[in-house]
Amino acid sequence: MKKILLGLSMIAVLAIPSMGAHLLCGGNVPLINNIVGVGVITLDFSSNGVDQDIATFIVNNNSTSFTCTWTFSNTGNFVNANGVAIPMTTIKMGRQGTDLGDTHMGSGTETLAATDTIFNTSTNSTATELAINGSGTFSTDGIYTTGLLTQTDATVNVPLEMTASWTSGATVLAGLYMESITFGIIAVL
Repeated sequence: MKKILLGLSMIAVLAIPSMGAHLLCGGNVPLINNIVGVGVITLDFSSNGVDQDIATFIVNNNSTSFTCTWTFSNTGNFVNANGVAIPMTTIKMGRQGTDLGDTHMGSGTETLAATDTIFNTSTNSTATELAINGSGTFSTDGIYTTGLLTQTDATVNVPLEMTASWTSGATVLAGLYMESITFGIIAVL
């Protein structure tokens, strides 16, 4: 009798309907791709300028690779309303000495942070100069690009400082002398 009851209970367990399923769960990390900048408009042109801050940029990007571009409207010259120029003799770009809060340079983009000369009229009269450790260019029409930077983790709040040098403008007429810089970032997914 015990064997019959045990056999019936086994049949009852096997006869109970069962179900299984498979599901996925997860989410998305949205693309962060921006660069912001602020320029200095209180430069002193009455004396020589040597590695003077002219702009600061903050870069954020979480794509696998990106390119930053800066376009100088006057191809590296401070120009007044009459077209009189005070030429920049060097332009340098690099990571600022102090970080702004939570900052991380994406692994693989370290060359972006290295201070390097992007333009030097004393070494190249055609206004083309290798930049950012050889990965970028400054073209004769005033466009500087970093080249493609590939990273394995995100670049977060990285401050870049642009500096310039110039010869004294003491012999030019008084007035406001400006260079306009347009900048952008392109993400590659």
